[in-house]
Amino acid sequence: MQDKYSGFAELRLAEPHGAWRLRHEDRGSRVLVIAPHAGLIEHDTGEIALAIAGDDLSYYLFEGRKHDHNRDLHLASARFDEPTAVEMCTRARLVVAIHGKGVHDEIAYVGGGRRSAVDDLCTALRAAGFEARTETDPQLDGRDPRHPCNRGTGGGGLQLALGSSLRHRLGGQEIRRAEFAAAVRSVVLSL
Repeated sequence: MQDKYSGFAELRLAEPHGAWRLRHEDRGSRVLVIAPHAGLIEHDTGEIALAIAGDDLSYYLFEGRKHDHNRDLHLASARFDEPTAVEMCTRARLVVAIHGKGVHDEIAYVGGGRRSAVDDLCTALRAAGFEARTETDPQLDGRDPRHPCNRGTGGGGLQLALGSSLRHRLGGQEIRRAEFAAAVRSVVLSL
């Protein structure tokens, strides 16, 4: 589906006050966890990102808050240019992006420019009881250098695109969400 806006400046001018909200905290960590389509844009991605960030990692959420048509707030990752996000990404050593994927399954599709860590992250998620696969679609694999996960000082980052059933399960089950977050943290904190 085509995005309604070409970038954040256009979105900001067109959308009414309160349509979206930024939530972020720079905790001085070398890792930033970002959910650029949180809130009602891609359900549960914000909660999952916050679980991964825990009490020590920096985080950024762009949350859709409209009563309907939150998909209008979606900006493709390569065009996601909200200034606070860009600034936080360029200061972090490693950026981990949490996204929704438009499939109804319980699979974590792992991608990003840090190709050496993609297999490690898939292995850690599988060991924790989750199904994980390397994202192979070049349009969705998170390798574009403009993708927020690849804007960190350490070069390529990691992307998790989560099927809607997995997001729903993680959003509603605190214990499973904590297990998922622990598996992700076990890899990203070792990089």
